[in-house]
Order: sequence, then structure tokens, then C-alpha cells
Amino acid sequence: MLKKENAIILGMMAMVSTSILAGCGTQQATAPAHKVALVDHQMVVENHPDMKTAQKAMQDEYDKIQNELKDSQNLPPEEANKKFNEFQKKLRDMEKQKLVPVQESADNAVDEIMKAKGFEVVLDKRAAVKGGVDITKEVLVKEGIAEAEADKMLEKAKEQHIR
Repeated sequence: MLKKENAIILGMMAMVSTSILAGCGTQQATAPAHKVALVDHQMVVENHPDMKTAQKAMQDEYDKIQNELKDSQNLPPEEANKKFNEFQKKLRDMEKQKLVPVQESADNAVDEIMKAKGFEVVLDKRAAVKGGVDITKEVLVKEGIAEAEADKMLEKAKEQHIR
């Protein structure tokens, strides 16, 4: 009985290895070449023309809430917790209102460049070890940043990466 089970297992292993080996030669020859783009997504979002305004609005709201929190320190714990939860909700809502549109705009710029240049995949620059075409400059320019300014940003990032 043990010999019969071993024979079945060996037979199955032989079939699997034959299938794998048969597919190796053809799969590599027929695999399509993918055009991969890279983008420094963090740089694109941080330098979006609307980001400074959004960050200022968020900071102003945060400062206002900080002052209100100081005023609520003398409240009973239950009321203070309620106030704190309200403040957290305000900040989340403000984030959705101010930062999400910036993120979506940056993503749309990436999509437009991707389609215009015929790329099939866009990866964050930090995720790639090598290969791919960097489209960060094109995305920055698409967002309304002057080409010379985009060049300066990329050069600065490159210098910081070397250090």
C-alpha cells in the first residue's frame, strides 16, 4: 500500500514538473513587454499648486481647535471627550475637503501622462529598484509648475538622495 501511494505521488510530481518545464520556454518568448513609468508621487502631491493653501487651511483649523481644547479643559470628562471627538471629526472633514482634491488632481495628472505616453503601469519611484521611465517632471509641469522649477525640484531631490 505504501509503495502504491509513493508511485502515485511520484507520478504526480513528474506530471507537474513536465508541465512547468514545458511552459518555461514558451512563456518567456510570448510575454508582452510592458511600458513602465515611475513617478515621485510624494513630490508631485507636496508640490501641487493647491497644497500650500490646503495645508494653511488645515493648520489654521488645527490652531483654532487647539485653543478651543484649552478652553474645554475645565469641562467634566464626558463633555471634554465629546468636544474632543467633535474636533477630530472637524479635522477629518477638513482633510477630505482640502487634501483629497489635491491627491485626486495629482492622480489625474499621472493618469493623463500615462495615457498620453502609452504606459501600461506607473509605479512610485521609491518602489522600483531599476528600470522604468521617470515621468515626475511631466506630471509636475501638467500640474502647472514651470519646467525650470520642476528641474530644480528634481535636482534637489537627487542631491538629497545621494547624501
